[in-house]
Amino acid sequence: MIAMGMRVVERLPINQVLASIDLNALLANVDLNRLLANVDLNALLAQVELGPVINDALKDLDFGSVIRESTAGVTTELRDVGRTGAMHGDLIVARVFDTVLRRRQRQVEVGFAT
Repeated sequence: MIAMGMRVVERLPINQVLASIDLNALLANVDLNRLLANVDLNALLAQVELGPVINDALKDLDFGSVIRESTAGVTTELRDVGRTGAMHGDLIVARVFDTVLRRRQRQVEVGFAT
């Protein structure tokens, strides 16, 4: 009986049979949550070679550009803080000299330019 079934399968035009199946309609009847609940993700991930995956993901990444962009913001902030500190220092020195020389006090505001 099995031998007869094998002969029938050998005669089937498998490509035509597969082409005639509406996979969307077939999969619409599948409960994916139930199916995936039976998948052992740890076993599946243990079979994945991460080296090639990581290399492929990183091959087009321009680390120089990433570092430049990330440090540019920090550098700009540090520069602004330094400039503001210097302006405050200048203001303190000017007030000390104004006091020593008995000048009228200045009304100067120091802050970031807008």
